[in-house]
Amino acid sequence: MSAARLIKRRPRVALLTPRVIHAGEPFTVTIDLDARRDVPIDGLDVRLSGSETIFAGKAARTREFVRLGARLMGEGVLRAGRASYKCAFDLPKDAPPSYTSDHVRVTYEMLVHVSVPWWPDVRDRFEVFVQRSTVARMIEGKAVVVSTAPSGPRGKEPYVEVSLDSDVVAAGGTLTGAVSLGNVAANRYRTIHAGAVCTETIDLGQLAHFPRQENIVRVADASSLVDGQAVPFLVAVPWTMQSMSSELWSLDCSVDVRVEIAWAPDIGISIPIRVLHGVDRLVDRPLAVPPSVGSDRVRAIWERVASDPKLAREIQRAGLAAGDGLSFDGEALSGASGEVRVRVARENRGREGVFLVARLAYPSLDIGLGPGGWLAGRPKAAIGPRFRASAREAAQLAAAASALAAVTRIEWLADDQAVVAERDAGQDFAKLTAFVLDALVAARAIDTLRDRIPPPEVMKDELPGWRKLAAELAGRLSIGSMSVEGRLDGIAAEVRTEWSPSGDPARTRIVLHSRQTTGEMGAEARAIARALEGGERTLVVSAEEMTLYAKAPIDPAQALDLLRRLVRLSVALRAGAGPYR
Repeated sequence: MSAARLIKRRPRVALLTPRVIHAGEPFTVTIDLDARRDVPIDGLDVRLSGSETIFAGKAARTREFVRLGARLMGEGVLRAGRASYKCAFDLPKDAPPSYTSDHVRVTYEMLVHVSVPWWPDVRDRFEVFVQRSTVARMIEGKAVVVSTAPSGPRGKEPYVEVSLDSDVVAAGGTLTGAVSLGNVAANRYRTIHAGAVCTETIDLGQLAHFPRQENIVRVADASSLVDGQAVPFLVAVPWTMQSMSSELWSLDCSVDVRVEIAWAPDIGISIPIRVLHGVDRLVDRPLAVPPSVGSDRVRAIWERVASDPKLAREIQRAGLAAGDGLSFDGEALSGASGEVRVRVARENRGREGVFLVARLAYPSLDIGLGPGGWLAGRPKAAIGPRFRASAREAAQLAAAASALAAVTRIEWLADDQAVVAERDAGQDFAKLTAFVLDALVAARAIDTLRDRIPPPEVMKDELPGWRKLAAELAGRLSIGSMSVEGRLDGIAAEVRTEWSPSGDPARTRIVLHSRQTTGEMGAEARAIARALEGGERTLVVSAEEMTLYAKAPIDPAQALDLLRRLVRLSVALRAGAGPYR
């Protein structure tokens, strides 16, 4: 054998990754190996690690927060030529995105290790870029009021009070606030500044703070203000600002207000805020009502709408049946149409202005209804000119679109809630009345939609059986998901079909909301439990309820039989003690 054959040639490694990697979503990488000749190897391994490092001067700390790996090939011979190996990874949905600053680094590294016996191994490292999870969260903020003295101005001391419409905002959005001064006669206030600030904080045994970004602007000349006069302001939050946190570091955002005083130290107030980035949404976040909502004139208009007999007659004539009538609680009008509750209020949307917003809440339609971009591959349809919806099945979505065809102000629609909105300050009786009527029309349409939804395609032939099950339980059938809630032998019970994100029936959940003594089972209870867990079924028993998970779709007659067995098990358990898993 020639000397050249005794010299091993390590394979060259190339790594192919998706263009975009998101936390919480599985992804596949491809490892390409190029060998000039056959190479014996002890194994081919790949590892993905994520770590964060903080540093200031010579001090540093590192934490590895994720490590995933797999063996793609064991001991053998890597043949000459090119070979490809695929490996799937699934990062936790709460894994932080890649991030770099002067004091923090969050990195993800892929290590490809080819172990070559009696020869230097191949250890190639590749940095991969990870973005935030695409799983949307609905975040609701709250209005904030902060002052330099909670009990009000003291003596002749400077006094500043600041309010914000919300402590949560999306990057690139705006917040509305107001600032007022006290003891004006005793203090020479000069100017007011306000804006968004972002600070990076790291923990190297003690906390160190580093300014990252600020957007402070002059709000007003304070020299001519009177005591208690409200000065409104807008805070523009840059697109590049965001809130983040981990064990070692955080990005902390705030709205800072600074009041300059002649011949005295400036007064500063910092209100922590959360700045959302990525897919997190503020759809369900009601913003603070502007001060004019509480004025006598606006209050009188809203109270008049609530008690107007002409409007009540129009509601009755249109068959909108607003429950016990409209009521006004000082901030919002409330009513109902059937099972749909309606609340009409004003919301400040920053740069967009003030909107009339009707929020509708109702028992779930159970058809996977949501925004059109919520889940890829689902049928989509326009619901009015401003909202595109999706659902599990096209026929069920078509029923919803038809029922709501006359509603033009739909802004958000889901299985159990809807939002109707219009840009208007709510200070005109006629416009407010028209908007309330439109909101009740939407409520009526959603209330009647429940009985118009067709059953899921894979279960449509079982509809008579499910109706019979609902009658047996003296309960209600939700046709959209094929689920029933009712009572059996006086005990609350439910049979619910659960659906996968792809729109297929995943399993059936059968629940008896019974109370039973927990403890070691007697012979009768054990026998019933063993029979219930036969096949593909799983039983979970607690002191408050019993749940049986079964395959889906299920024969409704079988579901009723299983419920009856759960009742017998509950009775048998009352003589024993101890939890069953």
